[in-house]
Amino acid sequence: MRNFKFLTISVLASLCFIIVPAVSNAQSVPDYFVYEGRLLNSAGNPVITNHDFRFSFWSSADFNLSDILGDGSINSAAATYGGWQEVHAITPNGDGFFSVELGTINPFPQIDSS
Repeated sequence: MRNFKFLTISVLASLCFIIVPAVSNAQSVPDYFVYEGRLLNSAGNPVITNHDFRFSFWSSADFNLSDILGDGSINSAAATYGGWQEVHAITPNGDGFFSVELGTINPFPQIDSS
């Protein structure tokens, strides 16, 4: 397994994204989402090298140290973990832009709306 590279706050702040669901029926869970962003380093220069990105669902935007285990993996027993994750190897283009289809490795869980 590749080591995950953790992004600094300055890099995270530079990410912008558009989520476009692929929905065949208004009442169904989308098959996948397209996530697009731009990755910059702390100096504002595009990152163009390959990195592993882990995407996951959480019910809270607040990070707690207990959300991640000592080896960097997600604590699946964390109270706010949404039960879905997948890892994509992404190589941004020369300007740092990238696009990834989320849900193509691990299907999204069904969401109970009741």
